[in-house]
Amino acid sequence: MKSKNLILTTLLAATTLAATQTQTQAQTQNSDRHSNVQVSLFPPLSTNGRHSADYTNDASFNIIAGTSLDERNVTLGGVANIVGRDAKGFQGAGVINVIGRDTDGFQAAGVANVIGREAEGFQSAGVANVTGGDIDGLQTAGVVNATGGDAEGMQAAGVANKAREMEGLQLAGVANLARELDGFQIAGVGNVARDVEGAQIAGVFNLARRVDGVQIAGVFNVADHSDYPIGLVNVIRDGEMSIGLGYNEIGTASVNFRSGGRVMYGIVGVGYNHRVKESRNAFGLTGGIGAHIAIAPWFRVNTELSSEYLNPFKRGSGGTFKSGLAVLPAFRVGRIELFGGPSINYMKSSNLDMYSIFPSKSLWDRQLSGRTTLQQIYFGWQAGVQFLIKN
Repeated sequence: MKSKNLILTTLLAATTLAATQTQTQAQTQNSDRHSNVQVSLFPPLSTNGRHSADYTNDASFNIIAGTSLDERNVTLGGVANIVGRDAKGFQGAGVINVIGRDTDGFQAAGVANVIGREAEGFQSAGVANVTGGDIDGLQTAGVVNATGGDAEGMQAAGVANKAREMEGLQLAGVANLARELDGFQIAGVGNVARDVEGAQIAGVFNLARRVDGVQIAGVFNVADHSDYPIGLVNVIRDGEMSIGLGYNEIGTASVNFRSGGRVMYGIVGVGYNHRVKESRNAFGLTGGIGAHIAIAPWFRVNTELSSEYLNPFKRGSGGTFKSGLAVLPAFRVGRIELFGGPSINYMKSSNLDMYSIFPSKSLWDRQLSGRTTLQQIYFGWQAGVQFLIKN
């Protein structure tokens, strides 16, 4: 329903704007008409009569709707304000503000603000802000902010923001779109940009061509170049991908996929633990992030922050959560990399069958809930081998 309302609003605004601009061009010779105050029921029932579209007003009060050539200070409309050229100050409408050229001030509308060229100031709308040219300031909308030119400042929308070049911040519940970004994109679902200098932060994905900064996504990042992608899966054209086998101190053997840029990378994996004897062993899931510290072409140190969830195959058994930081020196021969090193870990379980995998020595341990929940902080280790799919 919102999308239908947005389409209808945009079509109405575009039609009204085109008609207003045509009328303005035809009446340029009357552009010196001035009124201190206009009061309008709806065109042409106005104190400026049938020539209201030729007037520049210091203030307009439109009970339903009103038209004018320019507005200098205040414009209030129960339904709509239609300004053929420029508007300064404050324009407030129950439904829509349409300004043919530029604005400098504050526009507030229950449904939409439509500005033909440039906007400087603040636009707030229940559904959409649509600007043909550049904006310098702030746009907030319940659904979408769409800018045909560049945006310097901030865009915030419940669904989506779009700008050609964005310098500042975009916030959206679903998605942000920009060709060039110098600043931040923050979205609940995804961000899309061509070149990024700054950061993309999204709940699901980030897409870009070149990123000079950081990408943070709940699931995946995609870019031609991004040295600092932070996500479970990162498809970076000039980056690295590998698949490998690993083993750790609690008896979990795992298959892991690592992907990312030249520095940061993500980790996803599945595993099997053979030491949970009473529950006929357990399966595991792993996720995390890591960073490469390059020392030589054949040697580097990988630091990894990862979490592992183990669940026994026995029905009705609870799981075990483990999180740790590992420092893994890695030696490379061709596309094969051998790694291994120490880790510090926190592990928690409420399953008595899983207690057998806890180390006998720890830095700290505690039992809770009537001694049925065990927690530990301890030193461990991790080792493995991986094949570099691309590097």
